[in-house]
Amino acid sequence: MRRTAFIETFIRFNVSSAYTTGLDMKIINMVGEGDSVAAEARSRATTKLGKIYENEYFFLFNIRDGKIAIVREYTDLMYVQETFG
Repeated sequence: MRRTAFIETFIRFNVSSAYTTGLDMKIINMVGEGDSVAAEARSRATTKLGKIYENEYFFLFNIRDGKIAIVREYTDLMYVQETFG
């Protein structure tokens, strides 16, 4: 599996929340260079209280020996706090 396909699978299946009825994560853009892969994503979910949650993310992955060694996630945490409390 090529590196970017692996990262896309990771984002789609490993990003979830106990506070939502389902989180739809869409990859907007992805680029890889050397041992790093950067991915831009958008999410949409409905909270268990019926509130709509939409947020944008930036992930930076560091690959070592064919595995994800480090993941950095950047998002609007203030919005997360306002939505989920």
